[in-house]
Amino acid sequence: MLRNLLIIPAKSLPLNIVPNAQFVQSDCQCQLNCQCSERNGLAFEKIVYDFYLSHHWKLFSHRAQIFDVEIDLVLFKDRRLHLIEVKSLNDEWRVFERLRQDQKNRLTQVLHKIRQNLKWPFPELIINGYMAFVSPVKKINFLSWDDI
Repeated sequence: MLRNLLIIPAKSLPLNIVPNAQFVQSDCQCQLNCQCSERNGLAFEKIVYDFYLSHHWKLFSHRAQIFDVEIDLVLFKDRRLHLIEVKSLNDEWRVFERLRQDQKNRLTQVLHKIRQNLKWPFPELIINGYMAFVSPVKKINFLSWDDI
């Protein structure tokens, strides 16, 4: 049974990720007060990461490449693994404009592949994917990938 420490042998990972438990730092060369998407993306990812951290989740990987799709946050707690794609959201009514159809397809395919590939070595592992929409006032809304 998995506890707070998730140990997945490399040979059972069909993913090209290595658990790093490090939050990526921006390599943006802009000024500190720049508004580039790289820096903003990291800021929103940090808000979501801090939310999970406050609920005792652990970071498995940040900006992981899984089946050629970048997943912003991979977090775990007990027998649960969450894959999180973070998006900024200025207006809640625009939530579905923030996610293109090809992105929806890729995310749901990745979630299905991960569930299939980890089902045998870890049948007790619950794997879910979520969109985390972060507003300018740092409010987070979650939408399951199963519902997109």
